[in-house]
Amino acid sequence: MNMLLSRITIDPDICHGKPVIRGLRYPVETIPGNAELRNDH
Repeated sequence: MNMLLSRITIDPDICHGKPVIRGLRYPVETIPGNAELRNDH
């Protein structure tokens, strides 16, 4: 779990301060939705 949390960063200048995956700028909130889409197939 700590390894996952170390990959999440919050910066007011990136994605309006939403938590993102470090170095990728993917908002954390989009990851569960994408995983659900993959499991539907």
